[in-house]
Amino acid sequence: MWLPLAATLAVSTAALARPRSARFDGAGPSTALVAWDDYLRRFPDGQFVPEARFNRAIALLKLHRTADGRAALQPFAARREPSPSAASSRIRIHRRLG
Repeated sequence: MWLPLAATLAVSTAALARPRSARFDGAGPSTALVAWDDYLRRFPDGQFVPEARFNRAIALLKLHRTADGRAALQPFAARREPSPSAASSRIRIHRRLG
């Protein structure tokens, strides 16, 4: 099914509410991980894929799935993004990766 760009963005944004709320309402990292995986499955090319992948990695680390979490964070640690928060994010990622 083809949706106009605005409709696709609205659906993707609405779908992002579930994993975000799982992350922030205390539902726990296993609930958040399932929600992030669902978002990534439903919107593999969505606007919020980088955020979903990053938060999925954090959920893996919180679940003590260290090897999986480290592997999921590796692309972020290597990326050179021109944004105000990119440098501080890379520092935090490198600290988590050891």
